[in-house]
Amino acid sequence: MKPTWWLLYAIVLEIFVVVIGFALMALWNRRNRVALELDECRRRSGPVRHGPVVSNAHAAETIEKRNGSVALRVPEPAGRARR
Repeated sequence: MKPTWWLLYAIVLEIFVVVIGFALMALWNRRNRVALELDECRRRSGPVRHGPVVSNAHAAETIEKRNGSVALRVPEPAGRARR
């Protein structure tokens, strides 16, 4: 019994698709490794519990009431460059 060539080509094509799939997964993993490590670290550390959310203006007002006339410097939002 003689093997048919199209069957051999189909097997080679399937192997090629699997190899390309693994290569794409490895590439994706390499490109996103920082985000994956951060996510893993966050999952290990457990839930983060924060205190109540208070605006900067309210915090400055509270400090002024407690300490007299102490001025609080409100930091600029991240990402803005000073000129």
